[in-house]
Amino acid sequence: IELSRIESGKLDIRKEYLSIPELIRIVMDDVKTMADEKKQEIIMNMSEPLPNIAGDADLVSKVFMNLLSNAVKYTPEKRRITVKANDEEKNIHVTVEDEGVGIPEKELGEIFDKFYTGSSSGHKGIGLGLAIVKGIVEGHNGKIWAESIVGKGSTFHVLLPKRKGET
Repeated sequence: IELSRIESGKLDIRKEYLSIPELIRIVMDDVKTMADEKKQEIIMNMSEPLPNIAGDADLVSKVFMNLLSNAVKYTPEKRRITVKANDEEKNIHVTVEDEGVGIPEKELGEIFDKFYTGSSSGHKGIGLGLAIVKGIVEGHNGKIWAESIVGKGSTFHVLLPKRKGET
């Protein structure tokens, strides 16, 4: 349902002033149990205070929930996941970096496509998560992309524009 709303341009974005560090802390608390089961460490490294963004709290939280839960899922036990957020000109730049299985370079251009599930993930799913994430980010006039090295891990980058008037 959400993806069809995104694709039709009918995603209902209720904008309010949002603190990215605050949203990420809430999401980190939600995925902590999953990470603890795998003895993973989630580190948050943010240059605070960060300017606010204008966005939909539920939708932006879904973006970070998807990226963090994927990082936990695809990262082996006793490894680290690092979340960073920095102020960059007109945007807040958030990265979610894992020490997971990585994504083959030839697949990086497809990971945000509908129904992409990956050749080497070993995890079953219908492949809508990252497509929805991309739609939400773009619906907020942002950008998302990934870098990855197979066997070393992946870094997902999210750029979200600061709310007007913030420097």
